[in-house]
Amino acid sequence: MKTNNFLDLRRLYYLVRRQILSSSKIWLIGFGAVAGSLLFITLLRALPQPVETHDLSGLYYVVLFIGGYVFTSQVFSELHTPQRSVQYLSLPVSTTERLLSAWLITAVIFPLAAVMGMAL
Repeated sequence: MKTNNFLDLRRLYYLVRRQILSSSKIWLIGFGAVAGSLLFITLLRALPQPVETHDLSGLYYVVLFIGGYVFTSQVFSELHTPQRSVQYLSLPVSTTERLLSAWLITAVIFPLAAVMGMAL
């Protein structure tokens, strides 16, 4: 039986899981800071007139857009330090799996988590 060196779903799963677990603390701190700031702004806006919060959706979309850029720039943060980049580059995964895992995290997982977080 020949192994697939181009794309293996099990290796892709483990790589996505590894990236999420290794960066989850930083992502949670950033997401909590942004969510707290948005909650504070929303509460300041809602205290005088509780029905006037629907016009803040533009602010939420702008924050989601800018946050997406910052989040995307941090996906390959392991490559910025030599100690972590050697470990990341020596993982037994293909370049396609590295790219696909970054795409899945930034284009699928982040928007779903951010929209669900903002809805809560």
